[in-house]
Amino acid sequence: NVGLVIYVTGMLLVMASMNANEFAETTVNIQEERGQRVIETGIYAMVRHPMYTGFIFFITGVNIWLGTYLSLLLSLVFLAIALKSRISIEEKTLLKDLNGYDEYCKKVKYRIIPFLF
Repeated sequence: NVGLVIYVTGMLLVMASMNANEFAETTVNIQEERGQRVIETGIYAMVRHPMYTGFIFFITGVNIWLGTYLSLLLSLVFLAIALKSRISIEEKTLLKDLNGYDEYCKKVKYRIIPFLF
């Protein structure tokens, strides 16, 4: 099933981003005590927020897999609104407080999906 493949791809993206970035958290704060730095290798060399990319694949895949297309549409609309807000807040904090993040943004131009946005 195509939905299952998309779902698993999303899960793998989330796991890859968490594996590559030991500083990934649910809240946006700079972890100075842990020596937080910009992660720009692995999946982070392609997009700045690969965990969110994984969420998009995950939500899309599970809805296709279950055949819930209205839910897919509503989920993606809600996710787009939430991610726009979340990424805006996150990037303001990172640009302000994390050394090297501005250079990283110039190098990795895409936030979520390579060649799109």
